[in-house]
Amino acid sequence: MKKTIASILALFAVSVSANAITLNFASSGYVGSIADGIPPSDANEFSWVNTLIDQALGTTVNNVAPGSETLIRSNNAFPATDATGGVKEEAIQSGNNRAKQAGDTWILGKYGNSNPEGQIIFVWYIGDIANGELLDIADDGDFKGLSHSTIFGGGGDTSVPDNGVTLILFGSALAGLGLLRRRLS
Repeated sequence: MKKTIASILALFAVSVSANAITLNFASSGYVGSIADGIPPSDANEFSWVNTLIDQALGTTVNNVAPGSETLIRSNNAFPATDATGGVKEEAIQSGNNRAKQAGDTWILGKYGNSNPEGQIIFVWYIGDIANGELLDIADDGDFKGLSHSTIFGGGGDTSVPDNGVTLILFGSALAGLGLLRRRLS
């Protein structure tokens, strides 16, 4: 009986934790920024991201159409692939992790009106991150008010894969309750 209870406690002690990869300005995948990002339509974001990807490293380009955006490119180099497709996820806030999926290559975070500098878009390269890894777009520092993110080059189901761990833990809990009930009666 003691071995059974010890086994059940050992199962409960095992925890599966998933640490998200935080995407911020210090990330090696940081591509650059687009200011002011207005109007933030799907077509405009697609155009701005591809222009930013193709822009020379470490440069600033003003009056980029559509609109009159300022694109600032980081010094980080990435494979020469343009953004394709696009899956917008509204109101994705910091701490709400999304699993990277096959084909996901670029992600943008659109920050809203709560910034002192106005609206701004940040872009990251995620093509080198393993599928299934959790991504978290930072919503801290000087830029707050993440309004949405858009994934380019893939997308689809945005749920985090479970691999049956929840079912195993639930079954273990039921087994433990059954043993406890038997012990108390």
